[in-house]
Amino acid sequence: MSFGIWATCAAVPAFAAPVYQVTRLGDLGPGTFGTTSARAYTVNASGAVGGSVDRPAGEAGRDAVRWPAGGTTAVRLDNLGVDVAASSTSAQVNALNIGGDAVGYASLYTNGTYKGDRAVRWNAGGTGVVQLDTLGIIPNGFTFSTANAINKVGDAYGRSDKIVNGVSVGSRAVRWGAGQTGAIELANLGTAVTGVTIAGVNGVNNAGHLVGEASLYIDGIDHGRRPVRWNTDGTQIVELPNLGTDSSNRIVGGAAAINGNDVSVGIIYTYTGDTLTGSRAVRWSADGTQVTELLIPVRAGADRFQASASAINLAGDTVGGVTYLAGTTALGTEPIFWPAGQTTPVPLNTLIDPTSGWTLLTATAINDAGVIVGSGYYDPNGSGPIERQQLSFRLDPVPEPAFLSALVFCAVGLARRRRITTRSTHSGDRHRS
Repeated sequence: MSFGIWATCAAVPAFAAPVYQVTRLGDLGPGTFGTTSARAYTVNASGAVGGSVDRPAGEAGRDAVRWPAGGTTAVRLDNLGVDVAASSTSAQVNALNIGGDAVGYASLYTNGTYKGDRAVRWNAGGTGVVQLDTLGIIPNGFTFSTANAINKVGDAYGRSDKIVNGVSVGSRAVRWGAGQTGAIELANLGTAVTGVTIAGVNGVNNAGHLVGEASLYIDGIDHGRRPVRWNTDGTQIVELPNLGTDSSNRIVGGAAAINGNDVSVGIIYTYTGDTLTGSRAVRWSADGTQVTELLIPVRAGADRFQASASAINLAGDTVGGVTYLAGTTALGTEPIFWPAGQTTPVPLNTLIDPTSGWTLLTATAINDAGVIVGSGYYDPNGSGPIERQQLSFRLDPVPEPAFLSALVFCAVGLARRRRITTRSTHSGDRHRS
């Protein structure tokens, strides 16, 4: 570490207080076996959170839930039916807009028979579910769709299976207008000769700019799933740059989110020759012409990793995560924070009180106020009688912004120092795929 960073960190008690206050978000009570789990997937500008929670004892599956801004009580949202035992179903909130409208998916059951997952909307202030239309249903009633994003006026976006003459031809990116249920198909990057292709929207900003993924077909030949952007009405699609393809010009990647400045983040898989070597978290410039890899901390013993960026706020702060691998063995998962404009990673677990009882596992969303949500293991009494459970958390920045900036600066400096030290000590090890 340089003397400047050391002096700054010495002057500021960077690790005497946490950078984030971690709060457990509530669940629906213990399940049949006395435990539960919860996942937070989205946080809106006002701090309301959405996700899913295990259903309580006597019921099975998961319910979509909303946690109010600043609150911890899970509000259970309606579903699209349960199985023949009248106990199991599944639903999840994927996105919330500033007004509190939620979108996601719910499993559809007709007379107790499962008919696939359907895109749904839950209006602000209520729990009632609205099923959104699909691009067709096969004769036995099955199809699949999900809504992944919603803008401030209530336009929802996602994907739906497309059915032609009773046969699936893949999935398409779709839009559901505010207050409407009809599915409008968006542009794709070509199809196979059979008409098959895959595309879906993952993120939208309030200007209506969309990001996601789409399979690239050239002369009917599949060249892999590409990260893409659409214009506001979805009639034009542009491929975002990647980190290199295999010898057949194939890659796999996708954009997960886009902020109000049109900067987007996501994931790209990488290759050595024709061998898939893991994935990288990436950021694309506002004009969509440049891609930047977001780095991850070195972990001893790992020979490759799978990283992704899941969300970005207006300032450019980004969250995501990494799973470390040794051969085919997973060594662990770490949620990561990348400060605005930087590629240096800061493990989120280093920014909370180490005595909080939390081990953070995922960071799925961040709002413009810097509030982060995700899931992690919560075990407040260590090895005591309360079993460790995977639950949802909310991270609120503390204390005031000037102090927070200094703490993050110190954390970045320490992360860089650790990386340099590790590389010097283990210069014979492979730390990157």
